Amino acid sequence: PERPSFVRRDFQLLTRLRPIEAAFLDRLGSSLDSRQRYHAFMLSAVLNGGILSTERLSALLGLSADAVQMIDGVLWATLNLPVSGSPLRWYPDALTATLLTKVLENGPLLHPEGNVRAGRAVLWSRLEATLNTLELPPWRGELNELLRAVRDVARGKRYLGSNVAQNMALSNVAGNGAASPFDELSPRELEVAMLL
Repeated sequence: PERPSFVRRDFQLLTRLRPIEAAFLDRLGSSLDSRQRYHAFMLSAVLNGGILSTERLSALLGLSADAVQMIDGVLWATLNLPVSGSPLRWYPDALTATLLTKVLENGPLLHPEGNVRAGRAVLWSRLEATLNTLELPPWRGELNELLRAVRDVARGKRYLGSNVAQNMALSNVAGNGAASPFDELSPRELEVAMLL
């Protein structure tokens, strides 16, 4: 039987984050110039460092070197959140902190495209530029979907794109004969889905 198009499309959405993470870690094993180190720091902040909202991502783009401090071996930075206007003390994970330290070794924290308070479109273009600069697979979706996927994975949950969840619910309501969209997957597709 022909599989519904949403099953294949959304199954691909489910598997998109892991290749980016794997390619990113592989890329960190190679030599990076100062611009690539900056982009690696930015991506690590999203994938590992808890920068999981557009507001925090925008604040990270405005981060200055004087907002980064180390006390008793713990690195932290003050992010000025643009929407709430309040500062947030951010403690990056070890990988992100190491990359930030390497970026700061080259001098002041200079963002390649300048320091700006950014809207969603600008944030998305910056994130795409980061993936391109590091020669990583592109994310073909929306910024919010990427941030949600990272949040869910960080919490130990399985990530389902919004289209997947909606289509699963609608397929059960429509009563198309299949008990679940997963019934439409091949044995190998189901095996891979269960690993997510």
